[in-house]
Amino acid sequence: MGHKRLKLSDDSVAKGVSGTIWHQGFLAYAAVVADWLIKERVTPTFIIGHSLGAAAAQILTKSYGVPGIGFAAPRPRHTRGPIKNGKMCLIINRQDDVVPNLPGAFHHVGQVTALLPDPKHRFLAHKMNHYREIVEAGQIAGKLPTHWAGS
Repeated sequence: MGHKRLKLSDDSVAKGVSGTIWHQGFLAYAAVVADWLIKERVTPTFIIGHSLGAAAAQILTKSYGVPGIGFAAPRPRHTRGPIKNGKMCLIINRQDDVVPNLPGAFHHVGQVTALLPDPKHRFLAHKMNHYREIVEAGQIAGKLPTHWAGS
């Protein structure tokens, strides 16, 4: 994106000014998704994403005020502290996945759960099929809700 600064503004359908400083690459991708939603006249009722999609899900969950879930989520927010609609996003990460720790100076939005995989399945970290396995185990162990509607 060069040196162009992006922001989701109050006059956009995606709503968004929050005083939050977003990672510009993740914000650019969230803007592509928001533009597609506007073009298709889709108003989301729930947002789900994996990896880059999880970064966008955190931004869009906050912007649209709808529940969301992110898997293998990088950190899109440079600022800390409470944020409007921030608690509506559930982040599910594996402790053996490096992506959720990046970029280091940034933060997640929402409730973050970092699950430790079965030792036999460690370091199979980032692919979504490896997340499906750990989500089921996390629900059985009571570490994850069986349903998510934001809170």
